[in-house]
Amino acid sequence: MNKDLRHYVTLAISSGLKVPLGIFYFGLLARALGPSGMGQWAMIGAMGTLLHSALLNWTQAPAVRFGREEWDRTHSLQSTWANRWPMLLIGAIAILALLVLNPLEWLKKLSNLPSTWWPLVLLYLIGLWLTAEVRSLLQTTGRMVWLAAVPLLVTAALTIFLLILPRLFSNDNTDAFLIVVNGTLVITMAIWGSVWLIEFRRTSAGWIRPQWDRIREFSIYAWPLLPAFFAGYLSDWGDHLLVQAYFSNQEVGLFQAAYQVYAATLSLLSPISTVVLPRLISKSMQDTETVIQYLTKIVPTIMSLWALAVFPLITILPTVFVWILGAKYAEATNVLIILITLIPGAVVTYLYSVLYSLQGRLGTAMVFNALVPAVDLSVSYFLLPRIGIIGAAFGTCLSFFVSQSLYMIDQHRYLKVTASKTWLLYGLLVFFGFAQALAGDGLIGRSIICIAVLALFIPLIRYRFLVDVHVLSGIFSGQLNKVGKILQRVLVMETLPK
Repeated sequence: MNKDLRHYVTLAISSGLKVPLGIFYFGLLARALGPSGMGQWAMIGAMGTLLHSALLNWTQAPAVRFGREEWDRTHSLQSTWANRWPMLLIGAIAILALLVLNPLEWLKKLSNLPSTWWPLVLLYLIGLWLTAEVRSLLQTTGRMVWLAAVPLLVTAALTIFLLILPRLFSNDNTDAFLIVVNGTLVITMAIWGSVWLIEFRRTSAGWIRPQWDRIREFSIYAWPLLPAFFAGYLSDWGDHLLVQAYFSNQEVGLFQAAYQVYAATLSLLSPISTVVLPRLISKSMQDTETVIQYLTKIVPTIMSLWALAVFPLITILPTVFVWILGAKYAEATNVLIILITLIPGAVVTYLYSVLYSLQGRLGTAMVFNALVPAVDLSVSYFLLPRIGIIGAAFGTCLSFFVSQSLYMIDQHRYLKVTASKTWLLYGLLVFFGFAQALAGDGLIGRSIICIAVLALFIPLIRYRFLVDVHVLSGIFSGQLNKVGKILQRVLVMETLPK
């Protein structure tokens, strides 16, 4: 099995295991906190993520971009770290000042959280930063087994923690809420922090002084990302803040429940960018045709395979949601049904967004990313008071359909590569999502639609040559060769010579 495939398979298996485990853990958390407590937990996350996105997260991009090149040259990241820590220090000081001093009571005004809960926001932020740091280190150095295993370990530890809690914690009271939240934050920080220490020692041995010209280079590369991070934050959390403004913690908790299950399922796509981006950075220095081949052959093939894998999952997700989270969250099922219409077509975002970093066109990506919250929050602002929290789900869907379309149009024009296969596949993925939404939450109706679409989709893949035989053979090589041959017979008209 080739190295890229081994990395992808490792991460895909991890994601495949993490999704059911993550949904089960989230179900335990949702039952323990109740909808109102889930709303408060969501606001803690929203405030922690806001500070992280504005003051720390922008340093991650140069860590991957320049760190990968340094690792390839020297098998060390000490220069990358030495030129990042001054930026991180400034961000950390600003965060402490904002939380401790709490100017203009901003924490309470934005989230309706008690001002005395700022330590919870800080703990959440530290855990978020450690998670991002470890992922960055493991991705940059190609430690994909660890990258696959650590999230599973964290989720498993959190699940065990919730399973051993007394049943009284399922009641909505402040003491129970604080016990669950503090336990969750401490476990998360402990595991990710331990791994970070191990990886930091392994990759950054020795100490060198920062070089201000390199810090300037890092900053010039990363500063254009700040608006993109802000746009991403509004995309992820803007609806939660709007729901909080219009309604209460109860409604925020219901929306958060559906959104988290949707996000957990979407994480199945994360191995694509985790494996593809470092590989493209390495290959682009040797082969200028890599990206064109990527768009014309690899992207349609991955989109086709993704569709075959995700269609059955989308079909059963609403039924699983109600079963795991319980009757208190039944009202959120319709929100989930709307949100998961995005999941089939979301593969476009993961496949195309990696190219902007490689091309140095982050400004263009920033503009497209800014449209996501602009459309989302405009639609949500209009619909929330009229149709309730499902309006926020409609806003999310419309905004991402717009951005995905712009990604495809822009990249194919920029590289002067035909997009007919991609548009055909994207249309089919979006059609499937909408068809399932119209079917509602009935498992029988959703299953019938899934079977019918697959029956039409597989011949279409075959007769329109949407799957490249060489890419398929490369993906399913080595130990997966037999699987590749079966898929080749089903999906591809041509065959490789023996």
